[in-house]
Amino acid sequence: HGIAAWVSGQKNNPSSVILDQDVSAFRWLGDNSDKSAVAVAPFKWGYYLPALSGRKVILDTAVGGDARDARYPYAVKAQKMFATVSSQEASGLAKDLEASYVVWDASITRFPDRYPSYVKNKFDNAEYFTKVYDRGTVAIYQVK
Repeated sequence: HGIAAWVSGQKNNPSSVILDQDVSAFRWLGDNSDKSAVAVAPFKWGYYLPALSGRKVILDTAVGGDARDARYPYAVKAQKMFATVSSQEASGLAKDLEASYVVWDASITRFPDRYPSYVKNKFDNAEYFTKVYDRGTVAIYQVK
């Protein structure tokens, strides 16, 4: 049983599998951004970002969070940034977080029940964001 059973179980649980397109996007960010860049990402796969890109990441609170954690206020701002319909507000929140990039990973599209309030089109407003990566259901936006 043990680890073999866990690995076998993961094959039957699509929500536990990070897609190649996310891995490629995270690596792209590492190859195409300054080492001091900060990205905001959904919690589901965002915790892989530092390992795959070598960049700092601020995660949202969509799948929970612990208010006792000193980073929690940042996560709350990140969640608000993803949920607002206003490009201007999203940009302001990203700047408050000192973020250079926003990552819209495939988990948001694959698991809409976890991200019911997340709105993508605000990031397409060229006045506030520049889409620098776009592959399938994954996009990376640079904060202006």
